[in-house]
This record gives sequence, structure tokens and C-alpha cells, in this order.
Amino acid sequence: MKNKITLLTIVLLLSQSINAQIIKATPQELKLLEKRILIIPVRDTLSGAKREKAMERQIKANQKIRAFNKYVKRHFNTTNWEHNDSITFMSANKIMQLRAKSKYLVLTYTNSANGSEEASKNVTIPTWNMLKGEQVDRRGLMEGHFTGTAKVPYTFFLPHGFTKYGKAWTEGQIIMAIRMMNYHLGEVKKNSSKKKLTYLRYLKNLNCSKPSTIHLNRTLYHKNTSTADAKSAYKGKIVAQNNEDFNDMIVSDEDNYALVMMPYGIGVGNAGFVTQTVVQFAKVIVNTQTGEVVFAFGFNYGETFDYYYRKAFFKKAAKCN
Repeated sequence: MKNKITLLTIVLLLSQSINAQIIKATPQELKLLEKRILIIPVRDTLSGAKREKAMERQIKANQKIRAFNKYVKRHFNTTNWEHNDSITFMSANKIMQLRAKSKYLVLTYTNSANGSEEASKNVTIPTWNMLKGEQVDRRGLMEGHFTGTAKVPYTFFLPHGFTKYGKAWTEGQIIMAIRMMNYHLGEVKKNSSKKKLTYLRYLKNLNCSKPSTIHLNRTLYHKNTSTADAKSAYKGKIVAQNNEDFNDMIVSDEDNYALVMMPYGIGVGNAGFVTQTVVQFAKVIVNTQTGEVVFAFGFNYGETFDYYYRKAFFKKAAKCN
């Protein structure tokens, strides 16, 4: 996820917010899709780089892709995922050779908003896109794009806050992505409102609660915030961990609550004649076993583009019952 605009500029000049998460299917349609076989495409590594710098970038990208594939295969199962009885993993080539595609549901991965570059080539959100088998084409599988965006049943942005931006995927991050998507999809299917329960709407309408203990990645504290500040503001136990220990805590599968970053859209602002874009996200406290979010913060100017944990968050979280 890249962010090339200052907080001040966006706060002053933000003119439009693109809520890039899509839910087009009704709860009834999603329940029907549960009966299909869920296919998780195995992401292909990159090749073809010839120049030295390009080869270095390719090596780093492939490290991330291999880690992503390994952790998804390990944890995308019927223990963490309740919505399809059958889950399988396939290459793009095998998927395209399938007959009777209407038997399948395919969870494609893109590194952009809505599977397109409509917002900006410089600002992207890693996204899972749930597509009917008959919607998938080779270009969609190979390049991370797909046709018929308006008909995509459901998409989900992957959470962050497990390492610094741009680092390789961690096992804990993939586990939480699966569990948070699993929980949200369950809420979507129970939703009786005419308004689709996007992740943003879900976060804004939580009945918040205050866990006695929360775990967090201490490398994401703002420079003016310490664990002592967080504890005094939250009036509860704060377990501040390094990258490795934070991810190990999630992998351990114990019943904990963790503070993570959840993208929910892209903000578009104007600076003179130049249009700038930036990812919008909330800071959320989530149950690491179930994927249920119990508190969310970051929907106002000055909060939504801030990728650090500050004392203000812990003060607000302390007010939950």
C-alpha cells in the first residue's frame, strides 16, 4: 500500500471519498453461493526482469507472493471459513480449463481498488474479490483484473498493522484477513436492511465493547506515544509486542484481542491542479479467534489517514462499556 501525500494536504483539500469495497449480491444470493466449491487461485510468481534493479524488485515481489500462497494454503480451511463446505486451490491455467464453471466460486486477489486502477496507480489496497466461476477470465486471474466489476458479489480489503508498509505478508496477517472476512460475510448474510452492509458500514454501526487486554504491534506507535501513555488512556492492559511476537500471538490461536489497521476506501483531494489520492483506514480492536471487531476508530478528518497509534485512540476506546 503506497501513500505519497502528506496528511495536512489531504485534510485540507479532501473533496471526495471512494468507498471501494463492493457488495452487489443480496444476502439470499450469497447464501446460494455457499453451495458452490470455493477456489482460491494460487498466485503466479513474476518473471522476465532483465535489468538489475528490475530483478531486485522482482525477487522481493516473489518473496511476498510465495509467503502469501503458503499462508493462504495453510489457513484457508473450513475451520476458519464457514461459508463453503468445499475449498480447493488451483492455478490460473487449471481454473480456465474447468467445465461447468457455475459450480464454482473464485476468490481472486488484486492489489488495487475494485480490481481496477480507477482511483490511482500510486494508491492501492490489497483486495480479495469473490467472483462467480462464470465471471472469471484469464486476464482477471493472471493480471489481477476482471470484467464486469459492477456484478462482483463481494470484495474484502485485507487488514494491515502487522509490519511496516511494503513488507512481506505475515502468517498472522493472513489468518486475521480470513477470519475478519469470514465474520463480516456472516453479518452481511444476516443483514435485513435495504442498505448493503459494507465493511465501512459494519464498522460504523458496532456496539462497541472494551476488552480488558489488547495486543498491538509496538513499532506502529506514534513517536509521541508510549505504552505508558496507552495504558493510562485506555485504563486497561496493553501488551506491546514486536513484529514477530505480535504475529506469533495470532498464530497461537489463543483467545485474544488485537489492534490492527483496516482499510475501507480511498480519499481523493485536490492540491491546485493536481489530484492526490490516499488510502483511508480505521484502527480496530478485533478478536483474534473469531474476527469480530469490537471497536473502530478513524472516520473523521485527521484520523482516517494516520498510520500510527496515538493516545487519542486509547482514550476513545476506554469509553466503551
